[in-house]
Amino acid sequence: MIRKRHEYIRSQTRSYARLDSSNYADIITDLAGIRLIVNYRGKWQDIHNEIIKEFPIKRLELYRGVEHLPHVKGERFLAEIPTVYYAEGDSIAQYSGFNLITKQHPRGYRSIHYVISYNECSK
Repeated sequence: MIRKRHEYIRSQTRSYARLDSSNYADIITDLAGIRLIVNYRGKWQDIHNEIIKEFPIKRLELYRGVEHLPHVKGERFLAEIPTVYYAEGDSIAQYSGFNLITKQHPRGYRSIHYVISYNECSK
């Protein structure tokens, strides 16, 4: 939290610049992260479908124009549309039809990022 506030303190337009002990749970949405490394490239769809089953995408129009959806106590859902990062030259056709955002990564990083809303944060 301290690092994020320091990084954005000069930019009052960024939400981290206004970060303090009373609002951190509303601003920071990624207090914990899990990394899943899959060595079977053709299996990403199976994993994606399991994640979507447990943490569904809400109505797509709700995601437009917002950084992430606010948490609703007791609900489990994707807080933002998953993002696929791909390398130059990669085929992205396999990702169509899955409601994913695709972005070419400048350093060739490949991943799919999911941000979920799972439980209300205790203050």
